[in-house]
Amino acid sequence: MLKALELTRQDYFQGETTKPKCVQLLPSAEEKTQKIVIGDSKGHFHSFGFRKGELKHVFQTSLGQPINCVILGGVIGGPRDRIFVSSTTEVQGFSRKGKRFMKIAPGTSEPVSSIHVEGIDLLVCGSHALLHYRDLKDYNYISCGDKISSILSLPAHKVGCVMPVLACKDRILRVYKEKELMYEVEVPGKPTTLQLFGSEGGTDGRDLVYGTLDGRIGKVVLEESSPCHVWDISNPKRMGGISCLDWYDLTGDGVLDLMVGRDDGKVEVYGEHDDREVPLSKFNLTCQEAVTSVHGGKLSSPEYDEIVCSTFAGSVFGLSTKPWSEPLHHGFSREGISIIKKLRKEIETLQQQVVDERQRYQECMETENAMSMLPSLDVQHRFDLCPNDGSYVLMLELACPIDNVMLQSDVPLDLLSSDNPAIVSFSGGQMEDGNFLLATYRCQANVSRLEIHIRTIEGHCGTLQVYVTPRVHPKMCRLLQFDIKPLSLHRRTHSVDEDRPWNVLRCTGQFGVRDFTSWLQRCLPEMSGRMEVQDNDDGGSAGIGRDVWKLMFESVVFGTQMDCLIKKGEVILRSDNISTVAILKEVISREATKAKLKLDINSDVNESSIPHILSLIHPRLESLLMLSKKVQILSALKELELSETDLSFICDEYKEILTHGDELEEQLKKQPYHLERTYGMITDLFIDTFKFKGQNVKSKVPALIKVLENGDLQEINMFFQSQ
Repeated sequence: MLKALELTRQDYFQGETTKPKCVQLLPSAEEKTQKIVIGDSKGHFHSFGFRKGELKHVFQTSLGQPINCVILGGVIGGPRDRIFVSSTTEVQGFSRKGKRFMKIAPGTSEPVSSIHVEGIDLLVCGSHALLHYRDLKDYNYISCGDKISSILSLPAHKVGCVMPVLACKDRILRVYKEKELMYEVEVPGKPTTLQLFGSEGGTDGRDLVYGTLDGRIGKVVLEESSPCHVWDISNPKRMGGISCLDWYDLTGDGVLDLMVGRDDGKVEVYGEHDDREVPLSKFNLTCQEAVTSVHGGKLSSPEYDEIVCSTFAGSVFGLSTKPWSEPLHHGFSREGISIIKKLRKEIETLQQQVVDERQRYQECMETENAMSMLPSLDVQHRFDLCPNDGSYVLMLELACPIDNVMLQSDVPLDLLSSDNPAIVSFSGGQMEDGNFLLATYRCQANVSRLEIHIRTIEGHCGTLQVYVTPRVHPKMCRLLQFDIKPLSLHRRTHSVDEDRPWNVLRCTGQFGVRDFTSWLQRCLPEMSGRMEVQDNDDGGSAGIGRDVWKLMFESVVFGTQMDCLIKKGEVILRSDNISTVAILKEVISREATKAKLKLDINSDVNESSIPHILSLIHPRLESLLMLSKKVQILSALKELELSETDLSFICDEYKEILTHGDELEEQLKKQPYHLERTYGMITDLFIDTFKFKGQNVKSKVPALIKVLENGDLQEINMFFQSQ
């Protein structure tokens, strides 16, 4: 068992908001402290270092654009002591003293999102493209079929050439050798960050560690012929997504520790003894702000190692191995007294700045042409499908406290209960006016991060509008909009089971591949905004030939599958769920009508798919009916408990229900509409099945509901067949 780490937090700096990979520690001699470089969303790029125990500026400059990435580079095999900074349209290089030595503007319409430097090779990524520069000259261009979230290159001095690895939103790591795609590595979640194993990639330089949006961490070895998955750390506690990774020996025992930063504010340290053994947790801390960078080093003291962390709100702090000294007789240590004096001085300075700014504001408002300007509001947000429970997670974070958040939707949505530091209230809206949901979350004091779980209903499409109001003056609000798509509970996958009973929808007409993929984007999540179909002889995760593409999806609720074979003038859609085919048919017909394109649609319904899908739904239906029944019995048992002192006469089953009553009520509270939604899915399946046969069976739905209340699978199948 690993020995737990004891680390002490020390706050260093508070600046503007930062994005992931915008903070780095510069290398230094072992007996000296390191310098830290920071790039923020206001375009400020600065460096700090400790001198005589005080944090001092080394240099500061302004790039005029938000900084998206800060990485280190240098001579291959040598120290990485040169700083490369990417903003929206430029990449610049600086020495450790702040002198700029290069500047390049990539010729692409996409904003620069991430970069990597390997010797004289500069890899620049936009949302869907990789530009490779060698000695600042164009060397290669790679277009990717899905959005790129992170980039890394295997160490060239170990693998013999530049081998970029692209982490893409479709759960794929794409591995290139110079200009050629070697292979694709499927990972269990959307990869968000990449890091070489042990910072060097292992003995051969091919070991890689990745983090995913759903909080998983995995190690993969990128062999010459094929990849090899080594270990995977799951996320059973449903912690936040992985935003940053780094390796460092915190204990001085010669074994590197894996440091992890999550977007829910958690910092973790994992220890590993053997290359093929899953690392074990040895430290964790929650800082209440999304962590954007973690690095191991010696920033404040040359004698003690520490983890230097940065957050979205701009905080920079260290988790040091330095032990606190013994307290003096009045309860404070010498370090504590020094820190208190320093904090008092900082507070006095900040108070004076506030007074000066208020006075300056009042003087400006007294002028004839006075105008009050709203401050800029940087909101970090994401709206992603959680495969564990089939709900969407809406995450909001501000650099200042949140006052309230209002949700409005023109389609039916369910808000799930969660441990939010906010009070939710609902307003009665007119559904005919498009207000299916009106809810307000009022946050407690000093809450800057809010997470809301939302369940959608397939077949409905619309918009969720989120109004975020911070606790600032003058009052202001930020509007965020998220699309709710008809097949919102589907996600991309890369294989399907060919033995399933498929229902087929065939579409032919005068349309191109891009036309049809744009229609699918309006229907399905995780569809890339760009699909490269020209000269696609080798294919890929989606391409299977020249101008022929195959996309695959799966339902996170019941595991049903669908795939699309797309080529110019013809598309074949398959699914083992008739309701999925019915939704696709409706959306495609509507979009083709808008585009004024003639489309021939033919469908082939497989009757054996009906008992197949019912067998997938039935276990969930049965468990929900059982839960509902137990809660009803629990209510009666509690009443009996109030009137009877001795309950020994009740059966063992009822005793167990009474014993686990709180757990049962909590389960029902977390899924209040699950049973109704499951009824709805089966009735939709019933209606869609007979719609393809030209029959309207909506009048039979009440009879079907009565059958569903019994929960017998054979009886449900017989009802479908009898119609």
